[in-house]
Amino acid sequence: EIVTMGISSPQICNPSNTVGTYVPPSQWNALLQDPNVLVIDTRNQYEIDIGTFKNAISPHTDSFREFPPWITHLSSQQQQQAQESAKECNSVAAAPKSRAVAMFCTGGIRCEKATS
Repeated sequence: EIVTMGISSPQICNPSNTVGTYVPPSQWNALLQDPNVLVIDTRNQYEIDIGTFKNAISPHTDSFREFPPWITHLSSQQQQQAQESAKECNSVAAAPKSRAVAMFCTGGIRCEKATS
């Protein structure tokens, strides 16, 4: 395994079976500029320190093994915020919708694993 995520179950993380949607370069800038898209940089912190896209979220990881717990925590936060918004709006229909997520990395391996 070239880039290990620390997940031994192929049912949980298997880019051969499930992977996110590939975005052509011609559409990437539009995603970056869309305020409804959550952009996540899946690279390690030392790579992000060199440069990243504006408004991209850094998981502040030193190893890709730290990514699964981070994304689980982020997902929990997003769900909690959505529930709180729905309560404030007194209507699920009026609550904000889930945000699209765009992930990027250097060579594609981390992105494929992160979206699987």
